[in-house]
Amino acid sequence: MNAVVDTNVMVSAIMKENSPPSEIIWLFKNGLLDIIVDSRILAGYRDVLLRPRLSKWIHRNDADAILEKLENDTISVVPTKRFLGLPDQFDAPFIAVAWEAQCPLVTGNIKHFPCKIRDGVRVLSPKQFLETAL
Repeated sequence: MNAVVDTNVMVSAIMKENSPPSEIIWLFKNGLLDIIVDSRILAGYRDVLLRPRLSKWIHRNDADAILEKLENDTISVVPTKRFLGLPDQFDAPFIAVAWEAQCPLVTGNIKHFPCKIRDGVRVLSPKQFLETAL
């Protein structure tokens, strides 16, 4: 099973044990989920997980461990399609990679991916992803 996982899901997974995001990362860590990325997504994970303002919720060791796993065990693709008109253009790599890999995009911000621009990409909340994947 493959999925593109938005940065907010990564943050929630580390901050909230026994939550749908943490279950998704458990699947990844245990080889039951392949996370699909590109270089922009990996850089975004690193940038956000290591932000000083998150350090009271995300311990550096936890961030380093998941970042090492992500850098070593994700599948990287190079998107060929651009998505314009997103409420937040920083979300463009996520939907472009999901489109390229023909897999779902898992996000806590579904409203950032309006139906009119998804072009066939399934955009799911962590809970929806777990319900359809398991």
